[in-house]
Amino acid sequence: MAIPININREHVIEAIQKIDIEGVPERRESTRFNLLYEGEYYPPKYVVSIANIFANGEEYSPSMFSGGDETNRFLSRLGFIIVENENDTIGNQNEGNLLSVPSLEPVKRSREYNLYDDSIRDRVVYESLFHARTRRWLDEHIIGLNPDESRGYQAMGILHFIGLKDKHKGIFKGLSIYEAVQLLEQQDSDFNLVIQSLYRFNNQIEKNQKLVEVIIDDIDSEKAEEESYYKDGSVKQYYGKRYERNPENRKKAIEIHGLSCVACGFNYEEVYGERGKDFIEVHHVKPLSTIGDEVVIDPKNDLVPVCSNCHRMIHRRKDNVLTVEELKVLLDSPIRGETVWIQK
Repeated sequence: MAIPININREHVIEAIQKIDIEGVPERRESTRFNLLYEGEYYPPKYVVSIANIFANGEEYSPSMFSGGDETNRFLSRLGFIIVENENDTIGNQNEGNLLSVPSLEPVKRSREYNLYDDSIRDRVVYESLFHARTRRWLDEHIIGLNPDESRGYQAMGILHFIGLKDKHKGIFKGLSIYEAVQLLEQQDSDFNLVIQSLYRFNNQIEKNQKLVEVIIDDIDSEKAEEESYYKDGSVKQYYGKRYERNPENRKKAIEIHGLSCVACGFNYEEVYGERGKDFIEVHHVKPLSTIGDEVVIDPKNDLVPVCSNCHRMIHRRKDNVLTVEELKVLLDSPIRGETVWIQK
């Protein structure tokens, strides 16, 4: 018998996820080949057996089909990479033989390639190799041109200088960048420009993800200043923005402390003239122990004027709200950006 033809890529991925949780039985370990998926290795024949659970409701007996070429061809047609254990070579996506990525055919014309920076070139390369984008699409969505006018020539110039032609379009569809780079590094031909481009693109993705995490954390910290952010009993201390925003409290604090930031000395009127006159934020210096109950505020001892920048830095980490004095230590650091240890 043969491998059930209704097993698809999603079934295989579900099988891999099941194996990640349950592991591989000792007798089902691979002997020569492995399926490479997101940096991890799996025995191809066992993966197919488990995939049948999701396709047909039961594990497919290994006696019903053969490993090696049959299994490897089947998985390759679904877009998976097969690695030979002996030399860690990648399997063919078409016939189960060792895959050879079509060689690059670079041209000497570099005008379009040199016209754009790495961020543009790297996105063009990625979208072409992984999503089979047309050149017109690349000109419009990556480079920002009118495709009816550019006709895809700018993207074509970038790709052709590197050596990427139509035969390379979409070749890595369904693969991760990590898997594609591994594949390219196994080739005899020089794919260095492509590999460098994919590395840069992947690094940019990671930087963007980290930036999103920082932004989310900042927003979370801003919410932590709002009493409505906390549910009953979820926090013992918070900083009372309600009191910072109270016009009477702010007026009294300014009358006592003035309009210059107590941390950095910034004065809005001195910088912005009439538009900045009488403007300053105030910071509640002591954490409050209750939420909802009214607290008597002493503008002299509880509130201080701070500029927007300093106020944001004070509250930027909700689990480590700085005191004004601690912020001054950071500002007084002889080398800006130098690590300053603040003992709590």
